[in-house]
Amino acid sequence: MKNSTKFISSFTAAILALSLASCGNVTDPEPAANTNANTSAAAPEEPAVTTTTGEQPADPASASKAQTPDVKTVSMTEKQKLDFTKGSFDFSAELFKQCALSDDNANTLVSPGSAMFALGMTANGARDKTSPTLSEMLAVLGGDSDLETLNAGLQNTYAHQSTTGVLSNANSIWIKDGFDISDDFITACGDLCGAEVSNISFDEGTADIINDWINRKTNGMIPEALDEVPPNAVMYLVNATAFDDKWKTAYEDYQCRENMTFTAADGTEQDATMLYSTERSYIEGENVTGFIKPYENGFSFMALLPDENVPMTDFISSLDGDKLMELYNSQTNSYDVDAAIPEFSFDCDYLLNDPLQSMGMVNAFGELADFGGISETAAYGIDGAFRISRVIQKTHIGLDREGTKAAAATVVEMETDGIEPEKETKAVHLDRPFVFSIIDTTTGIPVFMGTVNTLS
Repeated sequence: MKNSTKFISSFTAAILALSLASCGNVTDPEPAANTNANTSAAAPEEPAVTTTTGEQPADPASASKAQTPDVKTVSMTEKQKLDFTKGSFDFSAELFKQCALSDDNANTLVSPGSAMFALGMTANGARDKTSPTLSEMLAVLGGDSDLETLNAGLQNTYAHQSTTGVLSNANSIWIKDGFDISDDFITACGDLCGAEVSNISFDEGTADIINDWINRKTNGMIPEALDEVPPNAVMYLVNATAFDDKWKTAYEDYQCRENMTFTAADGTEQDATMLYSTERSYIEGENVTGFIKPYENGFSFMALLPDENVPMTDFISSLDGDKLMELYNSQTNSYDVDAAIPEFSFDCDYLLNDPLQSMGMVNAFGELADFGGISETAAYGIDGAFRISRVIQKTHIGLDREGTKAAAATVVEMETDGIEPEKETKAVHLDRPFVFSIIDTTTGIPVFMGTVNTLS
């Protein structure tokens, strides 16, 4: 995969780790060729005997092709390409690790790519380009990348993904009516990832409006990501990513075996439909083996199977960006791989505040946050007046004999102390007898006082 950057969505389901890799405009070693002949000695010789609101989801392929953002690729130096690629691997591995280790026996599915776009837009709102807020965000999202490199890498990734026909990457910014946003910030997000901008009243229907947009952009796979709009919320920065691709070589019926056994992380045996094939790209590293299986349109499924004597938690704890990159680049076509994959489908949701802060992104959530580049009105020149209150991510994946569908939505919620929360309305209608006075507001002393008992 020449001149490619990695867009990685990783998860563990007891013994599998998956990543979706997308081409972009940064350099990366070319992997071994994969002819993917779906004929395996392990496969049986004979067939085995055995409420969404909003618009209807569009066809994924047509939806992706209809996406025509005005985002162009930009040139990057070799150092920028390498910095962005390494930073992407580091962020992917660490975010995956933080979420996967939070519950040893649960499935995990995170989308580092979706998070990078939502947080990348947010990072462009730092008022002081040398502030701790921005430096921490860059260290977490891009490693050695500066803001220019992060923006260029994301912009090139977005421009490429918009042409794949199987990966939809949509971005939006939702602004509370009356909350002033910098034109420069809006322009930067438009250039970066074609962000749509909407000014709406924030009320009890706002979450439904944003969720409807997410639902449509993920082709119905993420029907709801935002549970509520708190009183202090003034802006949402949202990424919605949807993937839908078929296997490069389709499975034949005799390669799909029902009533097989999958041993879960807690040791229980579960019924599974297993998909058998022979693959051509083999992976081997310390305490792990795996393979890569291609889809039709430039993406691949990477499976990593820790050795039987290695606990999954130990293997995940050992992962970092360098090891993840090393495993991907270790693929070789020197062997045939007798591969078996279970069909599966699940959903995950995360509040990423703690994982991101554990990774080093602290200032953006607290009193030292500096996002005056988004809105000077919000900041009022006071630290902590405008900050990230929540980073929410919801994901979905379904893998079967036809291919894989996956989606993610990342929502960055911004709140401010500079604007008072909306208050409950109390009705006081003077339609019966009442007392009144005319007050000197300097002293609070009544100049006149009276009652109205009748209007005639």
